[in-house]
Amino acid sequence: MGVHDNHRERMRSRFSRLGGKLDDYQLIEILLFYAIPRVDTNPIAHELMNRFGSLRGVLDASPEQLRTVRGIGDSAAVLIKLTQCISSIYLEQSRPAGEADVIDSDSVGPMMAAKFKGHSEELAFMLCLNKTGGLIACCQLSRGDISGTEISLRTVVELAISHAASGVVIAHNHPSGVALPSEADVASTVTLRNLLKAIDVALVDHIIVSGDDWVSMADSGKI
Repeated sequence: MGVHDNHRERMRSRFSRLGGKLDDYQLIEILLFYAIPRVDTNPIAHELMNRFGSLRGVLDASPEQLRTVRGIGDSAAVLIKLTQCISSIYLEQSRPAGEADVIDSDSVGPMMAAKFKGHSEELAFMLCLNKTGGLIACCQLSRGDISGTEISLRTVVELAISHAASGVVIAHNHPSGVALPSEADVASTVTLRNLLKAIDVALVDHIIVSGDDWVSMADSGKI
């Protein structure tokens, strides 16, 4: 068994042990195991994330775009597009009949609380919305430690533009505290709101999560 085989077995075991709670690039890395044999797929996964901006961006890329990344051939491009197709069908079949995929504080709070569950470090996510409040994309913005994480304003703007978003929701967790915005949270949210307004994108909400509890800064009058 070679070094790549050992690494792949460790990654598969980690995936099984953690129930899929890995970084997005690690999920792509493992997916590529099944299309690219005997090659380190970690740098390929990183390049895909850098090129297309998010896991959704990778899945949404065309086969032609995917093949411009070094290491991605026909088999890997087909596997990525197959994964997107299966995921789309799964989500569509999982949604109750007549339920609209529209984001508001009543729906996004529980959704983000579930997404942060089990994480001891502070994370930040961004939801991109269309004109009717429908969800376009959920992108991870940053990963920090137990005490905090930095949200890049430039990244927020670039993602909003790349997904043609009309509105965005920011969400981050307080793993060792309570679900209340700090003074720094309020200040950064106001700055971000004004920055997005300049490109005609609305900051719809900033959700703070702690455990199963969550607070909407919009509902609290902080935005």
